[in-house]
Amino acid sequence: MTATFSSLHSFISRPRGRCALLAGAIALGTPVPAQVLPPVHENVVVTATLSPEEESELGAATTVIDRKRIEESGATTVLDLLRLVPGLDVVRSGGDGAVTSIFLRGANSTQTLVLVDGVRVNSPYFSGYDFSALTTENVERVEVVRGPFSSLYGSDAMGGVVQVFTRPATQAPAAEGALEAGSAALRGGSVFLSSGEGPLSATASYRHASVDGDRANSDWAENNGSVRLEASLGERIRAALEGSVLDGESGVPGPVGAETPFARGTFREDRVALPISFEPAKGHDASFVLAHVRSRPTFRDPSDPLFGSSDTDARSLEARAADRFTVGGQRLTAFASWEKWMVTASGASGPFIDGEASYLWGAGIQDSVHFVSRVFATLGLGADRHSDFGGAGSPRSPPPGSPSTPAGRCAPPRGPRSGPLRSASSTSRSSGTLIWSPNDPGRTRSASSGT
Repeated sequence: MTATFSSLHSFISRPRGRCALLAGAIALGTPVPAQVLPPVHENVVVTATLSPEEESELGAATTVIDRKRIEESGATTVLDLLRLVPGLDVVRSGGDGAVTSIFLRGANSTQTLVLVDGVRVNSPYFSGYDFSALTTENVERVEVVRGPFSSLYGSDAMGGVVQVFTRPATQAPAAEGALEAGSAALRGGSVFLSSGEGPLSATASYRHASVDGDRANSDWAENNGSVRLEASLGERIRAALEGSVLDGESGVPGPVGAETPFARGTFREDRVALPISFEPAKGHDASFVLAHVRSRPTFRDPSDPLFGSSDTDARSLEARAADRFTVGGQRLTAFASWEKWMVTASGASGPFIDGEASYLWGAGIQDSVHFVSRVFATLGLGADRHSDFGGAGSPRSPPPGSPSTPAGRCAPPRGPRSGPLRSASSTSRSSGTLIWSPNDPGRTRSASSGT
């Protein structure tokens, strides 16, 4: 399936084509780097190897959009930022409030993994991610790596990975705000606050936006908020507790000639995460994250008694650990993960998925070896085991026939991540028909190499 993987009732988006824009910002004090940080240099990438690496040494097609570029672009949504990425297509199936999917190098939209601060936010039910609700007021940088990365992340990353890093806290008090207005009664505003004292610091953000739309029943409104608390517990331990809410509602006007004047959709996504980074021994840089993500889209159309109701409650509980260390000229990364996916879904005729759950265990190791200047090889092996479909391995090695190439890699991925809660599905906005394939694990193979 392609962009239609998402539910007929996930309809949060951002207004485009503004006629007027009023923005203001207030800065109090000088920002000080926080304790838990993404890489601070535009050419340093974390997503491709699970550790900070210079982009020139990755052998992977990568794009980094930092905070400076975000502010220069004036983009208020992540989907507008992704339109700047080469090899990536953004598809929005309608106007304001429509489902928004991305396609990396032509791969299926369900084969792109989306992370927020290392936490997987892909839906356990529809596998992909709807970008229509993600805004930029709390985004520090976006990393996009194109190509298969299933040895690190599983088969969700067959097409690539998009990782969003939220803004770190500052020690000195700081505040930013923006207001916007435009045609079709567009109104919006956002605020970002940050401060710290000693080993403790915190950030908070909020955004509200609404628009009437250019058709009957095409209005849209959203309220997004986030909070992050950070602490430095001595010299070797850094921890944070963060939470975010994306909440919105929009009208569903239907196709021209077959309008649905009473159809409404709502969307809510809750994310809570506890990331911890520490040094268990000299030369080691370890991290652990425990997270819970919950997505609850709904759809109502009183004029359609057969397909005019839909509710989904998709939840993910995740735990991930990684340790990065150097032995001689080799940079080793060992990692392990555990996930529990839970889904309840119902339509006008009643529930058709009632609290089904699946489990996934994963582990792997990666080794980066430098031979001479700008010549190195990255080798790795990842393994996943799904509670319903068994296990599979994903190797990562230099291109066949070349023991080492400049920034060389080859990653033929496979895996059982498309289990019963991540199987092929499609939806129809007009009728609400859901086609779900609970017995298809959806295994796929692909390969990529680069120099």
